[in-house]
Amino acid sequence: MPETVNDDLPDDLDFTGRELRILSAVGYYGPSETFHASVIYEASGDILDDAIFDRNSSIMDRFGITITENALPYPEALSQIRASISAGNDAYDIVSLVDRDALSLANEGMIYYMDEVPYIDFDKPYWNQSLNESMSIKGRKILAYSDMVLTAYDFTHILTFNKQLVADLSFESPYDLVESGQWTLDKFNEYIMLGSADLNGDTFFCSYLRDGFVGQAFSAGNQLTMSMIESNRGTIEAEIQKVLDALEE
Repeated sequence: MPETVNDDLPDDLDFTGRELRILSAVGYYGPSETFHASVIYEASGDILDDAIFDRNSSIMDRFGITITENALPYPEALSQIRASISAGNDAYDIVSLVDRDALSLANEGMIYYMDEVPYIDFDKPYWNQSLNESMSIKGRKILAYSDMVLTAYDFTHILTFNKQLVADLSFESPYDLVESGQWTLDKFNEYIMLGSADLNGDTFFCSYLRDGFVGQAFSAGNQLTMSMIESNRGTIEAEIQKVLDALEE
């Protein structure tokens, strides 16, 4: 039997038929069909879909609400919610966006920080503990992942490294750095810079260029990874710095 967790919410919470409106961004990585909806409108026999349907049905009955979801391509979702909030419209209660887009909205003062929302207890096991801790900024939970958001599991990525290259360049083992708590984004970036090389000296990007890091990165699988490709890295760091500046005020 699955473990039952007490959410400690008041027994008399009743929203008398209010609609809980969710806006979700889809299609960020791969076809939108891979997106796992937060709302399933009828049981189908699919194990995951039926679990979502049963969960939502229980929540709706308990709190006197209806739950609806509008899933849009991720650029359109960002544009719509930004326009809606700017116009003063009360269109959505929950927004699930690409992380960098959500961070931009937080920086613009358009959304509540997650730790400002009443009744949320981040110590409960249905909140992704390690990922949310990694995404905290100066102790504030700006954004958060829970078991309702399945993209962290749909798009799980791993970080691998070339053991031979680590040995050839006399790098300390990333395994040892992780165990000692010294594997940081700064160390990651240092290895990327030192590992990159123009192997034939022609200064061109070609098959003779050794990249220190290749790929894309997402928050997934109970970890936080960030792209170290410089164009993306600069954007992410700039947004985080804006949030840090705002927290200082």
